[in-house]
Amino acid sequence: MEAIQILYKKLKNEVTPTKLNEVIKHVISVYKSKNYVQLRAYAEKAALSLDKESANKTFAQLINLYHPDKLVCIHNEIDNAYQNKKADLLQQYHRMYLEDHKTSSIDVDYSEEYGFDEDYADYETRENAASDPYDDGDIFAEEYGSCVTFFDIIDREFNKIFEDGWDIGDLRSLEGELQLQYLNLFDLTGIDVCIHLVSLNLTHNKLEDVDILQNLVSLELLYLSENQIEDISFVSELVSLRELDISFNQVTDINPLLSLPDLLYVNLVGNPINDRGAIQALSGRGVTVIF
Repeated sequence: MEAIQILYKKLKNEVTPTKLNEVIKHVISVYKSKNYVQLRAYAEKAALSLDKESANKTFAQLINLYHPDKLVCIHNEIDNAYQNKKADLLQQYHRMYLEDHKTSSIDVDYSEEYGFDEDYADYETRENAASDPYDDGDIFAEEYGSCVTFFDIIDREFNKIFEDGWDIGDLRSLEGELQLQYLNLFDLTGIDVCIHLVSLNLTHNKLEDVDILQNLVSLELLYLSENQIEDISFVSELVSLRELDISFNQVTDINPLLSLPDLLYVNLVGNPINDRGAIQALSGRGVTVIF
């Protein structure tokens, strides 16, 4: 029997729902413990296009890759690789799905549920988490201290672009993606003008009140992990939202998420959610809920 056939049969036999559940539980446990070094290692093993700016984006990519609902798609890809005699691709699938993903440096409970079917015991975030390779340094925090505003950031960046100064029209013209993570940002005044933004990353700041974001109705991707947010009622206005990360905040009520028709993924890890019924309702609609 040829080596490629042996590898193909191994993949077909061993890439199962049980295997994907095992892998995805470990990915989630790594994220919960804020072990971003290993999260990046996971992404590299999976040959993902790494988002070096954002751990939560990388995490979302991994969830999408290893979710048990992807089993049929994964097997179709394995079949196509075998039929086209792409041994290197089959070897890549072996690394992604069958190589041991656990390391002795992480102590996790693999019976823990991750938000699809069963309840699970709350996971305590480690105090001594691994260093964060996604944080390239708080440049603005060094300059402005602990009181960084949206206008501070925009003024600095726009003055590099517009020699004669800038006005509100330039701000309104911003579109696509805006990355504002790790800046000690506490005030978003003015961001409501950026109505053409599709993706916004505000991870690891000092935000408490983010109601102003309700005006950004074109948003499809929103990352608010690691702030001090309690109220997410504003999201009910973001009817185009597909992906939301509010992990490691203080949110208790997630019912506003039920009004989002296009929502596909939400990360709730590290929040004191008081209504598991809303989680079940979202999961019942096919939303991937991580909690």
